[in-house]
Amino acid sequence: MVCTKVTPSISDTIKPGDTIQEINGCPARTIKDLYSQIGDVTLKVVLSDLYNAPMQFVKSLTNYNSEKDPLNPNQHLPISVRKGEILQVMSEDKQWLQARKVNDISQCAFIPATLPTISVSMLSPFGRRTLILLGASGVGRRTIKSMLLAQLPNYFSTVLPVTSRAQKAGEQEGREYHYETKENILKKIREGKMVEWGELNGVIYGTSADSVRRVVRSGRVCVLDCSEKALEFLYNSEFMPFVVVIGPPKFEELQQMSKLRGDNQSDEQLQATVNYHENLIKGQYSKYFDQILINRNHDVTFRRLLEALENLKNGSQWVPSEWLSK
Repeated sequence: MVCTKVTPSISDTIKPGDTIQEINGCPARTIKDLYSQIGDVTLKVVLSDLYNAPMQFVKSLTNYNSEKDPLNPNQHLPISVRKGEILQVMSEDKQWLQARKVNDISQCAFIPATLPTISVSMLSPFGRRTLILLGASGVGRRTIKSMLLAQLPNYFSTVLPVTSRAQKAGEQEGREYHYETKENILKKIREGKMVEWGELNGVIYGTSADSVRRVVRSGRVCVLDCSEKALEFLYNSEFMPFVVVIGPPKFEELQQMSKLRGDNQSDEQLQATVNYHENLIKGQYSKYFDQILINRNHDVTFRRLLEALENLKNGSQWVPSEWLSK
């Protein structure tokens, strides 16, 4: 569904950045759907928080009061900005920024594009920029990742993979994948711009470094369920990962769990999962691991992950000196 962004002239109660989802009970798809209405109109509006709006922020280097500016195009929505305040830019042209104050998002109005500002970015309160979830296929790390993204979307986000395959009917760019040519992806690989990648039946799938950076710049922790080899790219002062291994219980217990779930995994598959985990925690990347969680129950494992993240938030974790010395 395409939602309509509100312009400042509609109402004192609807602010720029808010989203009209329905007009008189029907989906709002275009601006014409709104302005073609006659008489009383009932709107379903979703108030936009910081993270559902453009992640572009500036710090004002001077004071500004729109009510004292006769050139401001909309005195209907006043705003008063003090030097040092942070503004979230909703849209812009050569003359005006449509922006709102981060410390009071109800104040959203036009700011002169010539107003002295500097670009700024938010930092995660957890002290790390990425959360890396490692583990064998089927061990539950993607379920844990989904639980984290659903419960704390303001603090954690993830990236869409890039692929060289053709876009299928019904798919949208930026929803299922980012679709690029194989040549372009190979160029990024050669230039060191991919976190990880792989090829299946002639099609390349992977994660671009820039997609991770965009999440980090939004002030959220980028959650990645990737291979341990990706740590060669991510374990540095730029991405500052918190590395968590999601592991299975011992074979006999895993076997019993599989029977109770009725997932029809063979003993060979279960043993392969256990072997993968044992090799992982004994392998060359083990020095990078911050936490190992044995997943017997998704809810319990998720709570333990939240506890580990809360420790990060409270500053009880340390970071490698090499990250700070460069």
